[in-house]
Amino acid sequence: MIRLGYVEGQRVTKKGNMVKHFNPVNLTLSSITGISVLFFVSAMMLSQQVSAAELRLDLKSHLSLDNAVIFATRLDAIDVAVAAMPEAVDIVQEGKQYRPYIQVVTVGDTVRFPNRDDVFHHVYSFSDAKRFEIPLYDGVLEVPEIIFDKPGVVVLGCNIHDWMLAYVLVLNTRFHAEVADDQATIKGLPLGEYELSLWVPSLDNRIYKLESIALTSEIQSQELVIEESFNALAQPSPVLVTEERDDY
Repeated sequence: MIRLGYVEGQRVTKKGNMVKHFNPVNLTLSSITGISVLFFVSAMMLSQQVSAAELRLDLKSHLSLDNAVIFATRLDAIDVAVAAMPEAVDIVQEGKQYRPYIQVVTVGDTVRFPNRDDVFHHVYSFSDAKRFEIPLYDGVLEVPEIIFDKPGVVVLGCNIHDWMLAYVLVLNTRFHAEVADDQATIKGLPLGEYELSLWVPSLDNRIYKLESIALTSEIQSQELVIEESFNALAQPSPVLVTEERDDY
């Protein structure tokens, strides 16, 4: 039978053979440290889940808010959603129309322009937020793409089909929602202070500042009275009118 003993912090057998280095104090501290780190990470994850809120907006206005987009910009902290990985979306050319008519992206996102028609298209924009053109192309294997690196309103046209029109709204936030029946719900907001802004294509294609709010609960309802006297943040983007051409 072998009996165990402790000699100067080392665990040895009675015959003198070393088994392992043993320090009960270090073992206890390591265990506590590991548990503390695990608890801290879990608490952070739980905090992030709990703090994700939903802002329900009821817009009161005699103006038409068709195709309007309302968005919230963080005031009291860094907008962590903007720091997320850039995204990529499609604006498809199909039936000689852009689909979707309105595409909201965040600064740094990429927009691809697949052509699903059997004719050529020539995508362009003269807007200050993004000036570019994609010359005549058909449904090639390599889909053209553009990175939108500046906030603002970008108006899309086609140099071949004058009626083709679409908008890219480039924001410094990922917290936005489209207005439907004078209602909008912005989801996934961390609690904090926000500035609400509105973009309506029919109102001179401008971005308007509404008001600042404090988001303090997980589900918060807010009524917004939309007046004609907005505080404009941006001038309308120019649209190029071209002469009619035959299809290519």
